[in-house]
Amino acid sequence: MARTTRKGLIEKLQTARGGRLLITYITSTRPGYEIQIADDAFRLIYDHLEAGKELAENGVDLFIHSNGGSGTVPWRMVSLIRQYTTKFSVIVPHHAFSAATLIALGADEIIMHKMGCLGPIDPSVANIFNPPHPFIPGQPAPITSPVRIEPVATITSWPVAVATPIMREGFITETGILVAS
Repeated sequence: MARTTRKGLIEKLQTARGGRLLITYITSTRPGYEIQIADDAFRLIYDHLEAGKELAENGVDLFIHSNGGSGTVPWRMVSLIRQYTTKFSVIVPHHAFSAATLIALGADEIIMHKMGCLGPIDPSVANIFNPPHPFIPGQPAPITSPVRIEPVATITSWPVAVATPIMREGFITETGILVAS
């Protein structure tokens, strides 16, 4: 769809909604080409809010279509939008899953098409002890070796439990910290 066509549809929807600022956030849900909700959208959302400050006083509508993404984005995005308006609505034409559902739940109003749906909230966090899967985005890496727990005395002589990998999945440093290899 051409940009001018999209812009015309956005203006039509803004007028139908009483002159509210409309922001669209659509991520690809096409199999094999999925894009996740991520922190990189904040600057763009901020720019739209700044450019439409006057309209935002009437309210902000977020038109969203997404399979979800980062679990840290919803709180930040809703908080950012709420700095510009006291009337925040989310429009769900088809689906808003995971992080997109959390964004919708942060709104004052959710407007859904008859075929629109929200999805399960499945937060997950990746870190050194819960690394992401190397080939399947959004999934944790499989556990490949058993782990045993051993008591270890630290330099303060307080007993603590440290996970010691039995195989070569990691090692314990002199400070007693498990490091993934």
